[in-house]
Amino acid sequence: MSTAPRLTINLNNLASNWQFMTEHSGAAQTSAVIKANGYGLGIDIVAKTLSEAGCDTFFTAMMEEAETVRSVVPEARIFVLNGIVDETIETAKQINAIPVLSSMYQIEMWSKQSDGQPSAIHVDTGMNRLGLSLEEAQSLADDRDMLGSINPQLLMSHLACGDEPQDPKNTEQLENFKIASCYFPDIDKSFANSAGIMLGDEYQYDLTRPGISLYGAEAVN
Repeated sequence: MSTAPRLTINLNNLASNWQFMTEHSGAAQTSAVIKANGYGLGIDIVAKTLSEAGCDTFFTAMMEEAETVRSVVPEARIFVLNGIVDETIETAKQINAIPVLSSMYQIEMWSKQSDGQPSAIHVDTGMNRLGLSLEEAQSLADDRDMLGSINPQLLMSHLACGDEPQDPKNTEQLENFKIASCYFPDIDKSFANSAGIMLGDEYQYDLTRPGISLYGAEAVN
């Protein structure tokens, strides 16, 4: 008998966790964040399990991950959080992946080469990690030609302190996201990560994005 460590993954619990987050997402659709190889569990088996549980929208980090998800869940809607670089634009179009565009540089690249395929827009509401500034978002919204060329289907942002419900940063970011949402009234919105779902329906918008909660971690402190 081998003495090597062994990790046992209960796929029923994975599916149950997604269903739990769905129940707490109110009227919003519930996606699944399966970046980092499904948080280390294997992105192919995670995607298949959650698809069978009813999930049809996934967020990966890398385009290579999106390729794997497309191979096991052919009908899925797949967003790629890292967006695009020159080397991944053709792959995105071939597998119908939706890049999350986080900079004006990515937006300009996609506008020239997307051939009309959709994208998502990431706005920085206060996490200061990725995303357009509110000023850049407003400028983009005013540029109807550029906006049409990137075909945005989703506006998203990410909470910095969602797992600390009393942190005033949550309200600050929510107010900023409301401002950004006014710039793009005709596309879906996504703001709530795992912890954000638990902050209530004001944070849930059209699509929630549970990640760490699917894999057994608590969504709030």
